[in-house]
This record gives sequence, structure tokens and C-alpha cells, in this order.
Amino acid sequence: MVDFESVSDQPSKITGLSHGADAYLSKPFNKEELLVRMEKLIELRHQLQLRYKKPGSLPAVMQAKADNPEELFLQKVIRIVEANLADEDFGMHELCRAVNMSRSHLFRKLKAITGKSTTVFIRTLRLEKAKELLLTTDLNVSEVAYNVGFNNPKYFSRVFVEEFGVAPSEVRKG
Repeated sequence: MVDFESVSDQPSKITGLSHGADAYLSKPFNKEELLVRMEKLIELRHQLQLRYKKPGSLPAVMQAKADNPEELFLQKVIRIVEANLADEDFGMHELCRAVNMSRSHLFRKLKAITGKSTTVFIRTLRLEKAKELLLTTDLNVSEVAYNVGFNNPKYFSRVFVEEFGVAPSEVRKG
């Protein structure tokens, strides 16, 4: 999101950026500056999408040092989702409330950064945690499913296979 404002004072700029703007241009804006900023934002988003589309890449973002607003935002969202993984009722609406964004704004931002919708993003984090639990604990597949917010172990197994190409029971066998 690029914010265009007729007010160019520093507090207005900071307010715009803190509300999710990726860039802030005051009017009258320079067309060349707008084009360069847009090109760089698109390039950065493309790089982030490529990085976060790979299975297993989302948990790794938490260990990385965030040096841009998108990664900081993504870390915040991941922390919120991870804190609510066991809650099967935690979904898009609850995440929107937690990050103080509308559904459409959160969807666009996550889709731009990760290439995933909000719902798929939450499910992916649940599945990544499930895989970790299968590898590091003695919990059975059903217990893992319930621990990461799935209320139906059969559905959990089906989406696990879709995500990782292997059944959760096979991950357990090592």
C-alpha cells in the first residue's frame, strides 16, 4: 500500500507507515519517484513470495533477523498464530482482530508477501507445527492434530499429505 497525502509533516508520515503503508509520498509527488518505489516494492514482494512459498520456510522466518517491514509484519503474524494454534476456533477473523486490520487488507498483505491466503497461511503454520510435533514428541497423529487446532484427524491427515506429500504416520516413523 502506498499512501498519498497532502500533509507532509513527519507525524503524518509515521502514522501512515504504522498503519501498514509500504511507502509514503506527499502531494505533489514526483512521478518518477512513485514508479521507482513501486518497482522496488514489487521486486521485494516477488522475492519474499519465492522465499515463503517453500514448505518449511515460514518457521524459519522467526529465526531470521527482520530487516524490512514485510518480514517484521510476518513475524508478528506468525507469533500471533503460534500463540493460538491449539484453539480450533482461531481463524481469519480472530487474526484480523489481533493485527487490527480488515479482512481484505490482511488478505492482500499476506498474499503479497507469502502468496497464500489468510486461511491457507494459518493452516500452513498449523501443519508446520504438527510436523515438528510428530518429529519431536511421542504424541500420536490424532493428539498432534488436536494440539495444532484440527478437530478432525482425518481432515488433518488429508491436508498434511497435500502440504508435505507424505502421511503424518510416515513422518512419525521417521
